Amino acid sequence: MSSTSGNYKRSKVTANKVYDVGPYEAIVVNHLDRRFMGGLEVELVKYTGSGNTPESAGQLVQVRYLSPFYGVTPGAGLTANDGYQHTQKSYGMWMVPPDIGTRVLVIFVEGNLNLGYWIGCVPDDYMNFMVPDGRASTEITTALTPDGIKGSKLPVGEYNKAFEDGSKIDPTLFSKPYNKDFTEVLETQGLLFDEVREKDNLVYSISSGKNYDQKIPIELMSFYTYFESDPKNIDKIKDKIDLVISKIKTKDFDLQIFKDQKLALKNSYKSSLRSNGFWLNVLTDARQHNLSIERITNTDAMLKSISLNDIVRLAEHYFDENYTRSVMLLAE
Repeated sequence: MSSTSGNYKRSKVTANKVYDVGPYEAIVVNHLDRRFMGGLEVELVKYTGSGNTPESAGQLVQVRYLSPFYGVTPGAGLTANDGYQHTQKSYGMWMVPPDIGTRVLVIFVEGNLNLGYWIGCVPDDYMNFMVPDGRASTEITTALTPDGIKGSKLPVGEYNKAFEDGSKIDPTLFSKPYNKDFTEVLETQGLLFDEVREKDNLVYSISSGKNYDQKIPIELMSFYTYFESDPKNIDKIKDKIDLVISKIKTKDFDLQIFKDQKLALKNSYKSSLRSNGFWLNVLTDARQHNLSIERITNTDAMLKSISLNDIVRLAEHYFDENYTRSVMLLAE
């Protein structure tokens, strides 16, 4: 039985009774629990004997939330003292109550309508692409996706049933609208186009930075990349780095990667301009290295002007046979 969340209409209430514990399939008609305990008001669904056709029973019942895990510290010995250490502490798992129109399974302890619990949700067909967290997951997005990121793997919503024509047959290939807010956050953090952890499965995390001595020209500063990894992957990671550098020198890589990273840098720069920490670093660098603060105003134009040939030329210059690298293994 399919349903459209938020547009559910109640059936006429009947006086049917529950004769056993269930489970029963039901449809959520109200998820506002005044006690904030996750309780639901649901309408039971029955299936006819012929063809198992689902029908609304019109029987509305209140069911409580049943957590897979929950507990509370003992109340014995409590005193009237104020303070965190003097009160009980609860713990466990909590799920956000489902939307109206969602199908759920419910049970009734000993067949008692007053002891009903909802124990799980029944997903709508092909409506689980965002589960569990809506991460960047597909390049197949709708026409409203900006040209600069079109074709990139983006966080999206579910496909829109109102205008999807179904010509691709496989619902996983239907175009989906990109999540603008989430995309901007990932771009700002430099994570939108970073698939190293998921694609290659070699590192847990990656960070980078610069390191330089005030006694030498700023042009000679060194950059470092720091990653957390299983020690057995060190050689694989080194080989991967060498392969990437080799491909950059020969332009043997996806041009979209270059465009994506350039866009990420531009968006990160725009976001940094609103940060007090960014300007403190700018002022510090300018004072220590006799740099002009006005150079910051040219950063956006500089980023726009970077070409693929510039990247290749720099790679050939700095990553030559004198290219050195140090690997430090630090215990956790």
